[in-house]
Amino acid sequence: MKILKMIIFFFIFTVGNGFAGEYPGWEGFPPMYSIKDMIEFNGYIFGITNGGLFRYEPSTQEYKLFYKDHGLINNDVFCIGATSQELFIGYPEDGLWLFDPEGENSRQILFPEYHIKTISAPNGIAVRNIYALNDSILYVGHALGLDMLNLNTEELRTYTNLGPDINEGTPVNEVKIFGGRIWVCTPHGLAVADEDNPNLEFEENWKSYTYEKTGITCILHAVDEYDDIIYIGTDTVGFVYFDEKNDKIVPLVSTGMGNPVINKMLE
Repeated sequence: MKILKMIIFFFIFTVGNGFAGEYPGWEGFPPMYSIKDMIEFNGYIFGITNGGLFRYEPSTQEYKLFYKDHGLINNDVFCIGATSQELFIGYPEDGLWLFDPEGENSRQILFPEYHIKTISAPNGIAVRNIYALNDSILYVGHALGLDMLNLNTEELRTYTNLGPDINEGTPVNEVKIFGGRIWVCTPHGLAVADEDNPNLEFEENWKSYTYEKTGITCILHAVDEYDDIIYIGTDTVGFVYFDEKNDKIVPLVSTGMGNPVINKMLE
């Protein structure tokens, strides 16, 4: 939380001032005020914004920007994920890319073909969330469901039927894996399945949970010496949590927050 507050303060008062001189071609690009996704990688904080991507070093408070023709193919980045060695970024229309911040370049991952425009998907398939299980397995939430990618073998498994309460082909907002289960947040509810189940292409192997007809935006497993709680963010009723004993989503006793829209929770 301390790092997050530092970043927000830093960007509000500095980003957008004087970038035209420091960063060639920056003038006319939107400032990096709106942070859509964040991740820690090799001691840096990487953030996705409406103006591209930034790298922030907490120890020195120094930053570096990446944007169209300067490390990125365009500014419209939607999400970011990382293995222990590599960074991946996803675009709404240009697919999944491997990003090298040191070399300031990107390489497109050509499978699956998220970037291919078709009659049914004229803009391609938007990559909405990236979760690295390990250095070879990526889970990619996209506009039509969830994919599991093996980067070493190029094996692809696609899951579009995420339970009886979630329409086939529903967009995925976020995916996490903990407690031996895959947790998938969607606009229609929460989908959960056993991580080791080999037949997740079939709807009957997923359980779905809804709460007051609200969309599920994000999920966080908070564990310490006192608590083990699964917090859930929604798009209309703020925070709720998953009651594992009774197997359902329930409201917090008191949040004092009203009904904020929760788009992202940091671990």
